[in-house]
Amino acid sequence: MSESEAADVCKQWHLSEPIGETTVQTGEPMALERYDRPEWYVYIPAENEFGPLYQQCVVGGTAAEPTFLMVSETSTDDFDQVIEDMRSADLEGY
Repeated sequence: MSESEAADVCKQWHLSEPIGETTVQTGEPMALERYDRPEWYVYIPAENEFGPLYQQCVVGGTAAEPTFLMVSETSTDDFDQVIEDMRSADLEGY
């Protein structure tokens, strides 16, 4: 799966399977290579009735048959640390 495919797969998942009824994507997805498998961490700027947040996925496989390790939403608090955690092999606690 390429970087752009990972970004699109995550974006489409969140549009088709919304976690929150009022969450709206406000920006384009960003895919970052992970240090482990699945290969990609993707985040998408969004907002809901509580304020700004990020939709996120850890995804690999192929665009036709993606494998999701994690799909969620997270606040914008300490997001630099979230990015590092998501890119690492240790996703315990998420």
